[in-house]
This record gives sequence, structure tokens and C-alpha cells, in this order.
Amino acid sequence: MTIHDDVLNRWREAWTSGLWAAPWSRVIADVNAAQAAWKPSPQRHSIWQIVAHVVFWREEAARRIRGQAKTPDEKIAPLNFPQPDAPTDAAWSDLRDRFETTHRLLETAVTEHPTAEPHLSCLLAHDAYHVGQIAYLRAMQDMPLCE
Repeated sequence: MTIHDDVLNRWREAWTSGLWAAPWSRVIADVNAAQAAWKPSPQRHSIWQIVAHVVFWREEAARRIRGQAKTPDEKIAPLNFPQPDAPTDAAWSDLRDRFETTHRLLETAVTEHPTAEPHLSCLLAHDAYHVGQIAYLRAMQDMPLCE
């Protein structure tokens, strides 16, 4: 098995069965909009903001893999950990759908462009870190673990 294949397999496993903890597909599946928007304190991020951050960087990686221009630095800050405009169930559902879509998008992009595997390797670590944060925010809200 090549490193490329191993990274792709880990990416898939993270979504379906989990690497060391909960599968990424389930970590937000049972979270409602109010729970997603909750913050432990004003200066901390919510689950919603963390998911939006992960989605932004996944979409950015897919753009770069496909040879598109990097998002200009001045446009990154407002997209990096955005507050939800309106924390509605519909908006939260859309963001959860984007989370899943970006997972498949990156798998496809790296399959089509094997030399882009380092992007996926970096995102594995990045996303695992943030999924851990989400698990902790779930626990702070007395939500069950999603194993």
C-alpha cells in the first residue's frame, strides 16, 4: 500500500468509523442549531463556527488542488470562524451538508490528483483536532458521545 492509498483510507475511515474517536459523519449529526451555536463563553468558538472553519479550509484545499487561486488574505478572516447570520435549523442543515460534501470533494480531488495527497494529510490532522473540540463542546452541553 502506498502512502497515498493509506492517507485516502484514513480519510475514509475518519468519516465512516472514526480514527481514534467518533466518526466525523456522526459528530454533528444529532446536534441542533441551538446546540451548534452555543458558546461556552463569548470569546470561544461554537460548534457551528468550528464546522464552518473546517468547511472553509476543505473548500480552500480543493480549490488549490484543482489549480485555482488561493483566497486573498483579506477575505480569509471573515470566512475562517464565522458567526452564523441566523442560527436556524435550515442554515445549520445546509452547513452539515457542506461538511459532508467537502469530505467527498476532497477524496475525489486527491484521487484525481495523487500529488495533492499532502493537502489531505494536513487536513486529517487539522480536522481531527477540530472534531475533538466539537466532542468537548458536546460534553459541555451534556450531549452523549457519538461513538
